[in-house]
Amino acid sequence: MDEKILEVKNLRVNFYTYRGVVKALNGVNLDLNKGEILGLAGETGSGKSVTGLSILRLLPQNARVVEGEIFFKGRDLLKISEKEYNLIRGKEINAIFQDPHTYLNPVFTIKEQFKDILLSKKDSLKNSSKIDIKKLDEIMVSALKDVKMPAVDRVLRMYPHELSGGMKQRVMLAIAFSLQPSLIIADEPTTALDVTIQAQVLEIMKELQRKYNTSVILITHDLGVIAETCQKVAIMYAGRIVEYGRVSEVFRNPLHPYTKGLMEALPRADIDVKVKSIPGTVPDLVSPPSGCTFHPRCPYAMEICKRQSPRPSYVKERMVECHLYS
Repeated sequence: MDEKILEVKNLRVNFYTYRGVVKALNGVNLDLNKGEILGLAGETGSGKSVTGLSILRLLPQNARVVEGEIFFKGRDLLKISEKEYNLIRGKEINAIFQDPHTYLNPVFTIKEQFKDILLSKKDSLKNSSKIDIKKLDEIMVSALKDVKMPAVDRVLRMYPHELSGGMKQRVMLAIAFSLQPSLIIADEPTTALDVTIQAQVLEIMKELQRKYNTSVILITHDLGVIAETCQKVAIMYAGRIVEYGRVSEVFRNPLHPYTKGLMEALPRADIDVKVKSIPGTVPDLVSPPSGCTFHPRCPYAMEICKRQSPRPSYVKERMVECHLYS
């Protein structure tokens, strides 16, 4: 039986701005099993990164979780203190972000930064009472070798600006997996990289995920990355998950009109088909459309779509929020 490691229930997050209240998340529900990779996909502004930051409890000061629960290993992360969460962050839940150069301090060497992180989570290391400097060096070298970093000893003595983008992201991967967390949230980890380097980094991440049986939430706008990497996919639109299921099923037969639109917007090399774009833009979440938020862009919109938000429907273990399946 699959062990459920993460469960998000009816998560609602508001941003309080000078323009008004931005309803960034409007009832997000998802779950993740141990050792599973879940892809979060959707256009910019759909709520992917906000979902990840909510789990990490790293939302900006003007954001508030107004409703919902986030259970990690049966414990509601929203009900524990910041001090208690700091014992989880880094040890049990870790993150890999989009631009590695913004998360590495330019005035410290890679070794100094890596060592500081390990020392801050010393209790998470095996035989932590016997940890010494030599042992920390062994952990750092081993972690960098796991990500196939060339000239590891030399890299540890280097500063971030001396490394390429791909090498910096490998450092971030090594740091993220060094404490063998149960969950990693990877927010667009390869967007700033060349295509060939992107493929290498994704392959390394999959190898480490399999090695440590880590659960991963991969946030990306690239459906090709999800197809190659993930077992499940959640399609987000306007702060809601509109379709959720196994990657093979969702990509073979998308049910929600938005998912169909995303698939039709992908260029295909195997068949001669015209690429179509989804008309319109993501709605303004300060004053979103009534009813189904996708109805102004939907070719299948009915009168009920303008008045009433759809409820989740289940089609062969797949969740879809659309009146076509009510």
